[in-house]
Amino acid sequence: MLTRAYQDQYPKAQAAAEERALITMGALPAGTDLYKAVLDFGTSQILGFYDTQTRRLVFQSNQAFSPLARFTLAHELTHALQDQNFGLGRLDRLNRTCRDDRAEAFLSLIEGDAVESQIRWARANLSNDEILEIQREAASIPPAPASVPRFVQAEFAFPYAAGQSFVETIIAGGGLSALDKVLRHPPVSTEQILHPAKYPKDAPRDVRAPDISAKLGKGWKATDFSDVGEGFLRDMVQLELPAPEARQAAAGWDGGQYRAFGKGSRTAVLLITAWDTELDAREFSGTTERWISKRLAKVVREGTSVTVLFASDKATLRLLDSAAVRA
Repeated sequence: MLTRAYQDQYPKAQAAAEERALITMGALPAGTDLYKAVLDFGTSQILGFYDTQTRRLVFQSNQAFSPLARFTLAHELTHALQDQNFGLGRLDRLNRTCRDDRAEAFLSLIEGDAVESQIRWARANLSNDEILEIQREAASIPPAPASVPRFVQAEFAFPYAAGQSFVETIIAGGGLSALDKVLRHPPVSTEQILHPAKYPKDAPRDVRAPDISAKLGKGWKATDFSDVGEGFLRDMVQLELPAPEARQAAAGWDGGQYRAFGKGSRTAVLLITAWDTELDAREFSGTTERWISKRLAKVVREGTSVTVLFASDKATLRLLDSAAVRA
């Protein structure tokens, strides 16, 4: 059933388009099968899920009602309660309209709340021996398959770790009633998740990467686009650069989107980002220059805007550079 859920939510055509763009950007290694990677990760690392369409809750366990099974059930029951009281269908609507960073922020809120809730439930209802058993059971779960690249693992992990940290900050500042208010009015970016002090007032700019397929020439087609948030940029850059440097480079984000284009085996990706200040833009562009040193790419900064051009080959990069200037 987990497999069916992932197949329904992540069509092969969508995965193929994203895969091509992410490989060109360097977020995924060449040859990655993104559809298989997502399916392999979801079916091997995730123990349960709540389906907002059918309102069915499913979890798997080798031992019925073992401590880990009950711990997992506490997490999924939290999602059911969230849906009943606040409506999780909003996440489906965000995904359908490709508002990717906003969807990731909402997902981080609901997963962070579920993680915090299951931990509080365990502390209140399980013995120390049962909590140790949860740790032993969790340790026995095999690592993610080799087919799952680091970027995919990082993107899957983000809502749980960053989300819980955000939820803890909200509760510390105003208690559970403050969290209820946030669930009614969710954060709108992963920037707000990573920096709770920016919630709710610091909303990002609406950045659009234009469709320049006509300027690229005959046969070129727009193949994919995605909002690019602070979380995405941080996860991508720290694939090769130290985590503190990646965090610093992604901080000060104020909006972003990429749009990918294809013609046969050739791929071009136009990434446009906005930053709070020129200093933030300079920091990101400088770090990105190091990130692209092994790639066919170019960085262009103008004021608080940074554009990054990625291409599958040198001729495509020259073509993209010329088309982007004329956009």
